[in-house]
Amino acid sequence: MRTPPPITPLNLIQILSLDVVVGACIGTVFVAKFLVVPITFSSLVALGLCVWLIYTADHLRDAYRLKRRVAHTDRHRYHQTRFKTIAVAWVIVAIIGLIVVFFLPWRLIYYGIGLLGAVAIYFVLTQRTSLARWFPKEFMTALLYTTGIFLPSLAVYSEPLFWNIGVLFFQYFFLALSNLLLFSWFEVEVDLQDRHKSFALNAGRPLTKSIIFLCISVVIITSLFMLLVVSTSLASSAAQGTVLAMGLGLLLIVLCPEYFQLGHRYRLLGDGVFLLPIIPLLML
Repeated sequence: MRTPPPITPLNLIQILSLDVVVGACIGTVFVAKFLVVPITFSSLVALGLCVWLIYTADHLRDAYRLKRRVAHTDRHRYHQTRFKTIAVAWVIVAIIGLIVVFFLPWRLIYYGIGLLGAVAIYFVLTQRTSLARWFPKEFMTALLYTTGIFLPSLAVYSEPLFWNIGVLFFQYFFLALSNLLLFSWFEVEVDLQDRHKSFALNAGRPLTKSIIFLCISVVIITSLFMLLVVSTSLASSAAQGTVLAMGLGLLLIVLCPEYFQLGHRYRLLGDGVFLLPIIPLLML
């Protein structure tokens, strides 16, 4: 068996999903800026911890299912060889998360409990019914990620909810879904070897690619419409311009798969686009 290349600091950040955590926190501040509401530091910490716990739990579960077989990806191989250490870290982070809860706004706690209950029901139903076939984990993860980004702002937002907020929510959802489906599309072979479940494995690569292209197209078209026809404020234009750039970044991966397959560049750009909202945050 060929010896895997050494893990670089950037690889380690991706393996431990730290880039996803940073992207989620930036997205949360981005949404708060768009809604013109304050965001508490405890809310950001809670979101970051929650995102890391969810992603890491999923990786640990996949690594555990491999048993004695060696994983074919750096991410699962790292969690496999350091399973106990990461599991202990997961418990410690979970305890810290429980402590942070006491510093959150009460409304956000109520929303969080409701979201947690919905997720629990989903996982129970997927174990006992065929729900996962019609609502795969990539769709649930994208919805959970997007809802987590918007909840801290919506918990303190006191104005009526306008349709442009819903547009931004669904744009973020389609971006997150495209990201997850892209990864499953690129990793069909290794998922098959490691016996992991994914949408691309179940639906096939052609259909998966079509859905990815459709999701990205919806994001680009709606952002262009909002920019050219609807947007009347600097904050709205900055938000839609950022969303457009994020969509174009994911589209580039779809159009040049051979290039982005090399060295797992698709993960670098696929997760990297969720860091783009920091640009308008620094400018406005």
